[in-house]
Amino acid sequence: MSEGSPVATLASSLLELMRSRRVCRSFTDRGVERGEIERIAEAGRWASSAGNVRLHRFLDRKSTRL
Repeated sequence: MSEGSPVATLASSLLELMRSRRVCRSFTDRGVERGEIERIAEAGRWASSAGNVRLHRFLDRKSTRL
């Protein structure tokens, strides 16, 4: 990966984001928009797994069906 390439730039941005993340320990009653939940679930679907086993499970707690 050559320095300055689009992949290197993206990798650098991702690394910086990971280094600067913060853990939230204070929560509010504000709901989360459906679009935000869908983007988070999409990221989870693309996340790595050991041996590419893909044992991820997602539950929509607002859904009335199981």
